[in-house]
Amino acid sequence: MKLSCNWLNEFVKIGDIDPGELCLKLTMSTSEIEGFEEVGDDLQNVVVGKIVEVNRHPGSDKLFLTRIDVGGSVLDIISGAPNTRKDTFVPVALIGAKLPDGTKVRRAKIRGVESFGIVCSEKELGVSDDHTGLWILDDEVIHQPLLKPGAQVASLFPTKDYIFEIDNKSITNRPDLWGHYGFARELAAIYGRKLNPVYSSDQVDEVLNAAGGRHIDVQIDDEKLCPRYTAIMLGNIQVRKSSYTVRRRLYTLGVRPIYNTVDVTNYVMLEIGQPLHAFDASQIAKGRIIVRRAHEGELVTTLDGMERKLKGDSLLITDPEKAVAIAGIMGGLNSEISDVTNDIIIEAANFNPVSIRRTALRLGLRTEASNRFEKSLDPELTVMGIAGSVKLIKKMLPQAVILSPLSDANLSKGKKIEIPLDPDRVSRMLGVQVEKKSIVKILRSLQFEVNETDSKKMMVTVPSFRATKDVSIPNDLVEEVGRIYGYDNINPDLPRISNDPPYRDDLVSFMREVKLLLSNELSLTEVYTYSFQDDSVLTHFYPGQTPFLNIKNPVSTNMVRLRRSLIPGLYSLVEKNILYKNEFSLFEIGSVYNPEGAGTDKNSGLPDERKMASALIVRKTGGSSVFFEIKGMLEVFFQKLYLTGAEFVTFDSLKKYGRCYDLNSIGDIGVYHSGRRALLADEDICFGIASELNPGLLGRVGIDFNIYRAAIFDIDLGLLMKSVQRANKAKKYSRLPRYPEVVLAFAVVVDEEVSVREVRDYILSRKMERKGTSSSLIERAALFDIYRGKPLPQGKKNLAFNVYYRRDDRTLTEKEANIVHEDIAERIRKHGWELR
Repeated sequence: MKLSCNWLNEFVKIGDIDPGELCLKLTMSTSEIEGFEEVGDDLQNVVVGKIVEVNRHPGSDKLFLTRIDVGGSVLDIISGAPNTRKDTFVPVALIGAKLPDGTKVRRAKIRGVESFGIVCSEKELGVSDDHTGLWILDDEVIHQPLLKPGAQVASLFPTKDYIFEIDNKSITNRPDLWGHYGFARELAAIYGRKLNPVYSSDQVDEVLNAAGGRHIDVQIDDEKLCPRYTAIMLGNIQVRKSSYTVRRRLYTLGVRPIYNTVDVTNYVMLEIGQPLHAFDASQIAKGRIIVRRAHEGELVTTLDGMERKLKGDSLLITDPEKAVAIAGIMGGLNSEISDVTNDIIIEAANFNPVSIRRTALRLGLRTEASNRFEKSLDPELTVMGIAGSVKLIKKMLPQAVILSPLSDANLSKGKKIEIPLDPDRVSRMLGVQVEKKSIVKILRSLQFEVNETDSKKMMVTVPSFRATKDVSIPNDLVEEVGRIYGYDNINPDLPRISNDPPYRDDLVSFMREVKLLLSNELSLTEVYTYSFQDDSVLTHFYPGQTPFLNIKNPVSTNMVRLRRSLIPGLYSLVEKNILYKNEFSLFEIGSVYNPEGAGTDKNSGLPDERKMASALIVRKTGGSSVFFEIKGMLEVFFQKLYLTGAEFVTFDSLKKYGRCYDLNSIGDIGVYHSGRRALLADEDICFGIASELNPGLLGRVGIDFNIYRAAIFDIDLGLLMKSVQRANKAKKYSRLPRYPEVVLAFAVVVDEEVSVREVRDYILSRKMERKGTSSSLIERAALFDIYRGKPLPQGKKNLAFNVYYRRDDRTLTEKEANIVHEDIAERIRKHGWELR
C-alpha cells in the first residue's frame, strides 16, 4: 500500500518533519515502511501556454502547426494531439525542461518544420495515465486570473509529494491502517499532535439526516456474511473527469483515474479504508437491493467483462431481477455507470472476511476492495464512507443532490470490548517504569477510552476500529503503550537467568543411549511409524475384542486406533522394504498406549503410556531359524549396558517376576513362533521379549517364508532402565591385570536341550565354590564353537569353550592352570557330560 505525505498532512500537521524520520518512526511503532520516493518536483520550465493559432502540418494529416503564447513570446510548436484547439490553455514544456518520465526537451525538426517545445498530456506530466490528448487546463477548477500564459504549471497544480511504500504484511492484523486516516491517527499519537476529523460533523449529519422523495430498500438475507449494508441515492450527476487533486492522488498511489463517480469511491477507500461502489440507479430494479448467497453455478459478468461462475457460499449484491455485483470484490457490468447516467446509488457495506477471501481466491480476482474486506473492517465505517463520498461528489459537482434518505441495514452485533489494565503490569512487561498518566495519555491519543477506576487500576474501552480481531486482552494494551512510548526509549538489559542445571529426565537420557547402541553397535536402521495404526495390520496381531484408545479426529477412517506395541508398525514396513533389499534390520523407539495396562492410574483416567524399543530383522535363511541372530544382538546390547545378569527365559516363567513386561500389549501369542521365543529378564524384572515371527505373517504380505524369516525384540525401556541402574550401582572396578592369562579349552558333548549358559555356569561354579583357593584362578569362560553332526549321535552337540586363568600377584604357569583345568574336567565327567 502507498501513502501520500500531503494527504496525511491534511489530518495531522507533519510538513515540518523530514520524510525519512516519519518512515523510521512508523516502522518502529506501527508498521514496516519499505521506503519512500519524492514525486512531482521535476516540473521545471513547464508553463501555461495559450494556443493562438492552429494549422495543419504540410507533411502530415495528423500533426498540427501551432503558435503558442507562453508569456512574453510566441513559440512555434508541433502537436499530434487530436484535441488541439485554438484559444485553449495547455501545459508547455520549454526547451531545457525535463519531464517526469526522463524526457529532456530539445529543439527539434519534425518533417521539415522546427518545433520549440512540447505540448503535454496528463501522463507526460505524471498527473494520470491519460495520453489521449493534451491536458486542457481550461477544464480545471482554477481561479481564472491565475490562468495566464507563462505561469508555472507547478504553481497552479502542486505536484511535489512524498510517497511512502507500506509492507502489506505488516498491517494484516490492522484493518484501521488500510487508509490514510488510520496512519494519520498513528502519527498524531507518536508526535503528540492534534488530529483533525476526517469529515466534519455537519458532513456526517447531512447524510444521516438526508431526505428525499425516492427510497432505497435494502434486504440482507444472510447477516453472518453481511452484518451491515448502507446506501444512498444521488441525482443530477454528470459523468466527467475528476478534479486535478483526486486524479493526481489516485495516480501517484497506483490507482487508475477513470471518471468522477468511480474515482470518488476509490478516493474515499484510500482515505478511510472503507471500500465503496457506485451503481447506475436506473439499472437497479424497483430501487431494491438484496444481499444474498449465490445460487450454485450462478453466472455474473463483472466490470472487467469476464463471466464468472459462483459457488453457493459466495455473496452477491442483487436486485429483484438480477445480480449486480460480487459482494466485496467487483461490481457487475449490467449496473455500470455510463455517460448517460444521471442518478447513482453509492453503497458501503461490511462483509464476512472469510467469505470474501474464499470467493476472491476461488475466482482468482483479488482487488483493492477484497484486500480490505479480508481484514475484518469496522462496521461503523460504512456511514463514514457514504459521508465522504457525498462530500466529494458535491464538491466536484455542486449541482448534485441527495435523492433518498440514508438506507442503513445494520445487523452487526458489535459490543464494546472493555479491558482491565494494571499500570504496574505495563511497566513489568515493558521492563521500564511508565507512569500511569503517560499510559493514559498514550491510550487516549490512540482514541481508546480510559476510565480510571481507582488509583492503581483502569478500565480501557477499545474503539470500534480496533475491536475487530485486533485488541482484546491486556497484553495488547501493553503493546500499544510500548510502541508509542518508543522501544528505543527502553534501555537494553540482560535478563537475570538462574544458573541452575536443567531438569534431567533419566528416561529420556536412557532412550538416547539406547538409540546410539542400537544404531552404532547393532547396525540397526532407525524408523518412525505412525502412533495410530492401520486396521489391516492390527488384525494380524490382535483378537477382535482387544481394547484400544481411539482418536476422535483420525487422518483416515481406517487409522483410528493408537498403537499398543511398536511391532505391528515395524511389520507394516516389511512389504515396502523387501522390494529394495533382501535383508534389512530396523528399530524404533516410541510410546505405546494401553487403556488397560498395568501402569494405568485408575483415578486419573489416563491410559498406560510406556516408552518401548523394538527391532525387526528379515533374513534370507532358506527357512532356517533367525532367532539366534537376534539373540546374539541382544547379548551384545546387554554387554554394552553392563547388564551381566540379563537372561533369556521361557514364557511360562512370567509369573515369578515382580515387575513385568506387559505381555498382553503384543497381541495374539500365536503370532510369535512357539519354539523360538523368550522373555528378557534380569533378577526380579522381566523387561521384554525376543521372538521369531510366525512364518505365516510373511506369507500374508506375499513373501516366501521358505526362503525368508523374520525375528523381533520388544523392550520396555522403563523396566530396562531400572535393571541397568541397579547393575550400575553394583558395578565394581578393578585395575587392569599386570600379568598374562593362560587359555585352555574344553569340548563338552551334551544333550541338545542343554543350554550353553548351563554348561558355562557349571564351569564357572568351580570358581565360586573354592574362592580363595587355586580354583579362583578361573577368570572367565567363553564359547567359541558349537558342532552338530557325525560322529556325534543324533540329539547331541559339541560345545567348545575357552577357559581363561590368571593370577594377580605373579605370572601363572601352565602347569598350575592345568591342575585346575583337570579338576574341572573331572567334575564335568561326574556330572554326566562327555569330554572330547
